[in-house]
Amino acid sequence: GDCTVHMWEININALEAQSRLGGKELVPFYGLLEGGREGELFAELEDYFYYAQIRSQGVNATESRSVSTTIPLSEVPFVMRALGFYPTEQEIEDMLNEVKFSRYVETGMYVEELDLGTFIKLYVNHRPAFGLSPEKLQWAFDTPGDCTVHMWEININALEAQSRLGGKELVPFYGLLEGGREGELFAELEDYFYYAQIRSQGVNATESRSVSTTIPLSEVPFVMRALGFYPTEQEIEDMLNEVKFSRYVETGMYVEELDLGTFIKLYVNHRPAFGLSPEKLQWAFDTLGMPSPSGGAVDRGELLDILQSKGEHMTEFELAEYLTTLLGFNAEGS
Repeated sequence: GDCTVHMWEININALEAQSRLGGKELVPFYGLLEGGREGELFAELEDYFYYAQIRSQGVNATESRSVSTTIPLSEVPFVMRALGFYPTEQEIEDMLNEVKFSRYVETGMYVEELDLGTFIKLYVNHRPAFGLSPEKLQWAFDTPGDCTVHMWEININALEAQSRLGGKELVPFYGLLEGGREGELFAELEDYFYYAQIRSQGVNATESRSVSTTIPLSEVPFVMRALGFYPTEQEIEDMLNEVKFSRYVETGMYVEELDLGTFIKLYVNHRPAFGLSPEKLQWAFDTLGMPSPSGGAVDRGELLDILQSKGEHMTEFELAEYLTTLLGFNAEGS
């Protein structure tokens, strides 16, 4: 890339000798992984590969999973990125085609899945010699959705210094809550968290309650909404999976509960910068409804139809449950 041309003399005999010395089958590929067959990179690669098997069959699937030693080609980019290699779309297409057509001449068939050994070869052959270094993270781009693009210069040293100044463990997260550790929001968050413990064991239960410092993952959306954050179903799934698989690589186990500290991190990281304002609700009715003396109005039947048919629509049962809660007919809404 600097307007020079390199010419290399190829010694075929030396290449063949080196190939024989490297070993057979996967041995030379193990040698090209940091730490080899017993190293951390191989263990990490193996974990991500097997997680991709679960992912391809559906993370939240309840039926018995099929036992397999392969993953679909569609999972290859996911595992590559999890390992810190971020190929372009063209590089992804080239890698997938390399595997897809690898046996076409002999069999006339496409290859749709690959095993761990084939993946290791693919990773070793295609990953860059040098990973993504902090020095390369100089610019960030985003778009607010108004046909403009923002370019930000990244100062790695400033980020690291700010990270150290922020404090350890939960200290920086407390600082991102209005009022901090002693503020009203933290007290409210704590109250809702502990109420969720009671709720998960049954609000009207009469038997002795188990004392715990955690809540089930199923309670997370309830607490988020109680705090004024209304995530979509997709956002809820993303948050729950973030916690559910947070220790899977190390332990091979799902996380089914979370403590107050983990919940605070989840809330701070996922809540919108600005909450849901009355103006935004008014805008929604103005957009969906017809002009009326009191502003935008939506016919009741039409609103119920929209809620059950558009976007992340509700079922009839969900709609009835939410409306009875909002109107105070449900015990939890009174």
